[in-house]
Amino acid sequence: EEEGSPSWTVEFGNGILDSMRSVKVRPDVRTFNILLDTAARDPLLLDHRMTRVIHIVLRMQEHEIEPDVVTCNIILNACASAARSGNIQAKAGAARLMAAMADPKGLKMAPNQFSKRHEQVLSDRS
Repeated sequence: EEEGSPSWTVEFGNGILDSMRSVKVRPDVRTFNILLDTAARDPLLLDHRMTRVIHIVLRMQEHEIEPDVVTCNIILNACASAARSGNIQAKAGAARLMAAMADPKGLKMAPNQFSKRHEQVLSDRS
């Protein structure tokens, strides 16, 4: 894979988690927050950011890691960015994540006041 391609970036994140598992180090919420923030801001991912964010959230659930307010803020930022991008797939991914955050059986996230402002921005742009 060419370095910087979306699939290379995805594999890099998976490689970090796999390496941690191989040396019996359990990732925590900070590990996933770093991966989420990196994916959400990566200019090389362009229109694939939401796909990557969703993938990381699913890996987080596989590891039974509870999201915290930082996780919530990162995801809401990624969703707001997707809404601004005009990319239909990114917007659909953002909508799925927002629904999962609102579902009490979903991601179990409790947004703070800062996140509520991001949520409002996203809904205003939809």
